Amino acid sequence: MQSRLTGLLVIGALLASACGTQLDEEEVAAHAMQQASLGRADDAPATDGEATTVGGPAPVAVPSEATVAGPATTTVVDAPATGSPTGSSTATGPGTTSTAPTDAPTTPGGSAVPPPAAVVDTRSMPPGGNGGATDVGVYEDRIVIYNVADRTGAVPGLFQDAQEATQAYILKFLSEQGTVYGRTIELVNRDSKLSTQENRAAYLDACNGAFAGVGSMSAFEQGAAEPIRSCGLPDIRTSAVTLELQTEPWVRSTLALTPGLVGMSEWGYLADTFGDIITDAAFLYIDGATTHWNTTQVIEATERHRGYEWDAHIAIALSEVNYASIIQQLKDQDIRLVAFQGAYQQAVRLARTMRQQNYQPDVFMLQANTYIPDMITEGGEVMEGFTLVSVTGSLLEEGNPELTEYATWLARVNPRARPTGLGQLGWGAAKMFVEAITAIGPNLTRQGLLDHINANYTAYGADGLFPEQNIATQHPASCVIILDVTAEAFVRRAPATGYICGEVGDIRDQ
Repeated sequence: MQSRLTGLLVIGALLASACGTQLDEEEVAAHAMQQASLGRADDAPATDGEATTVGGPAPVAVPSEATVAGPATTTVVDAPATGSPTGSSTATGPGTTSTAPTDAPTTPGGSAVPPPAAVVDTRSMPPGGNGGATDVGVYEDRIVIYNVADRTGAVPGLFQDAQEATQAYILKFLSEQGTVYGRTIELVNRDSKLSTQENRAAYLDACNGAFAGVGSMSAFEQGAAEPIRSCGLPDIRTSAVTLELQTEPWVRSTLALTPGLVGMSEWGYLADTFGDIITDAAFLYIDGATTHWNTTQVIEATERHRGYEWDAHIAIALSEVNYASIIQQLKDQDIRLVAFQGAYQQAVRLARTMRQQNYQPDVFMLQANTYIPDMITEGGEVMEGFTLVSVTGSLLEEGNPELTEYATWLARVNPRARPTGLGQLGWGAAKMFVEAITAIGPNLTRQGLLDHINANYTAYGADGLFPEQNIATQHPASCVIILDVTAEAFVRRAPATGYICGEVGDIRDQ
């Protein structure tokens, strides 16, 4: 998946596999001019009500606006930093409130062919009403949810794709279903601006006005931990990337991650395929507290479970633009496997420096956040022949039906956007939320939502969009696709179809 994770879309597990590089907040602020080396392919900042252009070609065919079924409407509030829900079921944003379709599906009751009395129309107000305000953020006519993502700041648009994907699914819901038991969904978008304090402020507002967080993604999400815990707010995230939120009981992510559990599929593939190169290995990563923590977990897990010997682990300062000394060190140590955790632009620069210094490892291993068409355009030629990418979701080139659905509705939110790995997870978070509140019924409570997810979502893949995740326990899935990088395209290397699903390395007793 991708993303700028994308994601994916891990900082270690997400950032090294799905979303891109995350740094100390102070480092990001100090090096704002380096933003082009991270995150999305575009440079223009995202602003409330205005989406950012996503660069690169579109491997997935995105339908034109005229081909998308349903009205182009949604209930969205682009809230300012001090904002809170408006208290209205309509709001200014990408559209206005949609109307429910006239043909409502039915949900079977207890028998295979239920009698009419057992049929429940989940898109209509039940006889006698839906209970009105059953919990914070739940009203007779609407359910308020928050999405908090890094859209502006030192790295403009960093996790805008997760927010847009969440919005795309809510648009699909409003256009096709309209309401759940008479309640529409009001999505409040907040910009966390690569800031711990902005995360905290947004989630303090969510505590007072939202039923749940849905699809959020932020580098400095730890600011949200205390508000989430203090008010008991279910937070169904695109992914949790910090220790604070990975261990928070009220948080569930569509990319399941638990500290001390490391997906080993790509590392097992390298060991089984390339043999002893794993004993002459180096791990490079963009310096920062979170990247250091996640890289350390991968190093410990691979050494313990697969016999890796990391002869060097090198933190690269964000401000560093000359990689010559780093490559010379790898060359002097006869490093045969180079793993890298960072943005695709930095990976291209590393590969180009390798070529300039007449050094080529057997394998240059990249994570899913580099699975972006722009990397092929900018560096495919210098990377061809020795660069692999580990991807954790559906491939854009293969026409997955749910991915096509995501692309269709994303085009209604932002015609310039393209599906990403992080976006797949954000779409999945919104889809899971809607499925859960529909199954729960009219009497919605925050605790009831968390209990339902814990009881029912132990193998969730958003209808085949990504490998099934144990949302309830947040146990990593450890399923990947390995891609070759060529001058013209990403090419599936292994497996021939589906995913490689392997061991999860447990280092929690160390």
